[in-house]
Amino acid sequence: MNGLSTITTLCAILALTACTAAQNSRALQDQKPIYELAVRQVKPGKKFEFVRERSRFVQKLKEQEGVSNDREFQSFYALPQPDQREVFIGMTQYESTEVLERVQQELSSAFAPFAEQMDLKAYVFLRQTEGPALDLATLALQPGQVLEVGVRRVHEGRDKDFHAYRKAFVDKLGSYPGVLESYEFEVVAGMDAERLAVGMTVYENQEALQKLIPDILQQEVTKQYFETFEVIASQFAFSTTNIQATMVQEIAIRKVKAGQEEAFKAARSALIKKLKAQDGVEKDWEFQSFFTMPEPDDSDVYVGMTRYRSPEVVKNISEKLMQSPEAANFFATFDMKAFVLVQAEDGTAFKLEDVLAEGNVLEVAIRSPKAGTEEQFPALRKAFFDLIAQQEGYLFDKEFVDLQSNDKVVLIGWRSQADFQQALGALSTRPEMQAFFGILDVKAYQALTLSRND
Repeated sequence: MNGLSTITTLCAILALTACTAAQNSRALQDQKPIYELAVRQVKPGKKFEFVRERSRFVQKLKEQEGVSNDREFQSFYALPQPDQREVFIGMTQYESTEVLERVQQELSSAFAPFAEQMDLKAYVFLRQTEGPALDLATLALQPGQVLEVGVRRVHEGRDKDFHAYRKAFVDKLGSYPGVLESYEFEVVAGMDAERLAVGMTVYENQEALQKLIPDILQQEVTKQYFETFEVIASQFAFSTTNIQATMVQEIAIRKVKAGQEEAFKAARSALIKKLKAQDGVEKDWEFQSFFTMPEPDDSDVYVGMTRYRSPEVVKNISEKLMQSPEAANFFATFDMKAFVLVQAEDGTAFKLEDVLAEGNVLEVAIRSPKAGTEEQFPALRKAFFDLIAQQEGYLFDKEFVDLQSNDKVVLIGWRSQADFQQALGALSTRPEMQAFFGILDVKAYQALTLSRND
């Protein structure tokens, strides 16, 4: 679906929503909240624009009377097969169908720039029918909690079976440790909404989810239930609503040109002074690489990391500084090995200064699973990183996603170079490391220590 057709489709849905709701007698009589659910695929190469335009639109949306909550979740897994592009789930709460109609009329043109950055897997308007009273403001909000969203099209003639097996399935699901709440909704309007039903479940964490999946998939009630519908979207996601989730971190791996070592340091110092004076720059670090693989670097490599308040700040500062003489002088002294603009994969707060100190070692790796191995990545990563966490001197690891390429970026902290070297030796012969590395396309890897950044 291209940008124009996305906008056209959405506008048609928005125009028909009030009409569809009016045809539903319960929608006329019942003024319970209406929830908008949008499962959005980011267009290739448009992650930065997606985040920026969503921020602009949501700011306007929250100013509307009768809009009480807006939440965003990032999908990390999907069924029946993994997504090939990043997927975000947006949910907005409206006081009533009347509020929904008014807001859509007022903001339809403001929504267009955001719509151009996405394709839709599902887009529906919901009213809750089962489960505890939904508080959208706190839904799966705690760090690590997982939200499952299932958009299902009931097979024709199977409505009675669907509801019977669904209730039995939800009861069974709720018996597993780590399953917190389940909710069910009726679809009152939306894109291609015939026979659609939506359910949601909140899990304590990803580990609890992974433990129950093998068992529940073997249950007879699961098989009976799954035979009654077609999956439109089945997403497992983390909340990205916390303010920290809007923070972005730039990671630039720079290989100094031969004979330019002193010029590099002087030019970087001049540019950093200008950078630190900009509004929205939260923290800046400089690291020097002491190790890489598979082949050593033949000149000095430095890694700059800068944390910004939001993607919008990055855009504004880039436009302001990239044309400056200080930037030109600095970029003339090095070749860029890699550059990423990342956010934490799980949407939780992360500040490097909270976990890293002078004398510690930081590993940075930019990689992605090879084509056809995407489903293997979570399990193989877990097996390898469980071993990493057992090593002496291990401090932390944190996964990020590059907003530009969707590559996976990991930071790993160690207490000292000695601890890092010992762990490297211990892990390099382990089958878990070989299995994980075997599915990776590694774009860049460096082991670092803190350097001066003034």
